[in-house]
Formats: sequence, C-alpha cells, structure tokens
Amino acid sequence: MISGKSYFEKVEKIEGKDYLRAATSVTVVMEGCIICHPNKKVGDLLGAIAYSIPLGE
Repeated sequence: MISGKSYFEKVEKIEGKDYLRAATSVTVVMEGCIICHPNKKVGDLLGAIAYSIPLGE
C-alpha cells in the first residue's frame, strides 16, 4: 500500500485452513480529516483496514 495500491489480497493457509487475507487503505479524503490528522493532507495514507475470512466449509 505504501507503493500506492489501495487494496491487497492473498489466499493463505493458516493452521491447515484457507483464508482470504485482505487489506484496504485508509486515506485522508477531505479537509475535515485534517482536524484530527494535522500532519497530513488530502490523499495521504493514514493506515489500513485488514481482515481475514475463512474459505470453504
């Protein structure tokens, strides 16, 4: 995501089970965000939301 991609996904085996591991970037989307993040500007990366979803039964 640091390289500019807004989404990451990968199927990964964890403890013998398949999971979809994914992350979506969180960026400054409007001037109001800067109230809480004063060192950032619109478009800057703030972080990511990451999640794992079990696949199959």
